[in-house]
Amino acid sequence: MGRKYLSMWGPRYKGIQDDLESQDLLTVIARQWSVCSMKAEKDLSQFDNGQVLRLKYEDFVEDPISDLERISEHCGLEMTSDMVRAAKEWVKSDRQEKWHRFDPKDLARILPEISSEMQRHGYEIPEEISFAAENLIKV
Repeated sequence: MGRKYLSMWGPRYKGIQDDLESQDLLTVIARQWSVCSMKAEKDLSQFDNGQVLRLKYEDFVEDPISDLERISEHCGLEMTSDMVRAAKEWVKSDRQEKWHRFDPKDLARILPEISSEMQRHGYEIPEEISFAAENLIKV
């Protein structure tokens, strides 16, 4: 029996199938991140103070062992040597730079989809993308 491949990955938001038919993939991915980020924040707000542990991806990939210790402590678990080994083997800090493979003009084009969530999470728009966005507006 052959494998069945999905036309999309990750969480679905209402209207994603229509967006896949009418928008380019980068726009859909940006919208997917933004919508899911807002939904996660709404859902997390339902928890009592102290129940949610927040981590930044960039911090985690730079020092996964330290964050695993924080996660384990928060959950009342003992960190094991298998967890340490897996983190050292699987977590790669260079993955946070994957956005550089995109053309800054393409990333500037999707800023309307993601800028408010980027700001809420404390992310700054990189200079080369800001420059590209300014040039898109001038055209």
